[in-house]
Amino acid sequence: MVFLLSATAVAGATPGPSGAEIMAEAARRHGHYPHVYEEQSLILVDAAGHRVSYQLRRFSRIEADGTLRLLLVFQDPPEVRGVALRTIHGPDGQRDTGLYLPAFGPHLKGGAVTARHSRLLGTDFTVGDLLPEDGDAFRYRRLEDRTFGEVPHYVVEAEPVDDGAGLARRRHLVRQDNLFIVRTDHFDRRGRLEKTRTRFDLKALEGGRWRADMVLMEDHRRDHRSLIKVLRRVFSRDYVPARVFDVEWLLNNRHVDEAMAGGAVGGPVEVEE
Repeated sequence: MVFLLSATAVAGATPGPSGAEIMAEAARRHGHYPHVYEEQSLILVDAAGHRVSYQLRRFSRIEADGTLRLLLVFQDPPEVRGVALRTIHGPDGQRDTGLYLPAFGPHLKGGAVTARHSRLLGTDFTVGDLLPEDGDAFRYRRLEDRTFGEVPHYVVEAEPVDDGAGLARRRHLVRQDNLFIVRTDHFDRRGRLEKTRTRFDLKALEGGRWRADMVLMEDHRRDHRSLIKVLRRVFSRDYVPARVFDVEWLLNNRHVDEAMAGGAVGGPVEVEE
């Protein structure tokens, strides 16, 4: 694809690409791989400095029709083992999200606990934070560039197209050298800074793609932080079989049994970065 960041400057505008062009190219370059398995550490820190740590597995899969399937499974500590969030987003915008809590019986919880803007199990991440940004839901405007650590960054403001969709303004910082979004400021409906997501410990992959091995979400109102650290990442169909997204696989606790028996779900083929 031709990189659109060669747009001609117009009178009164910042020279170079527009905000929409920057975000479109960032999404194209660093979009989801079809099959990704990750082992993660999640650390929560409250205002008093108290820490809580979890171990998770993350499965993501993109089907041929564009459907995105995502599953988060809590492994440790033992009191949360088997808790899982399953969400499926169809190409038409349909969403099917459920939270499995083994202690409450064989069914998935929905409603408020899995709403796009609900915090996930006491963390500072929402279900929406775990998904790619919908470029059609925002109007993008490029602001004045900024430099951090001698690295030039684009600054792009995103305004919701539909005020009734429950979205609010956000501001992205995008590295100019690789077009990777390293920080996103989230504002509430009244324009006040609510939380900040920072991606760091960046790693280059094949094909010009980048990934962050650490993601920090800071809630400025609660003075609360959630840090995700990727301990292992595998790009392999064998590690993300279609069965892990079946409801019955969860309700029968197969996601716990298979993990306890041998670690990752899948066969012997492993293609790590």
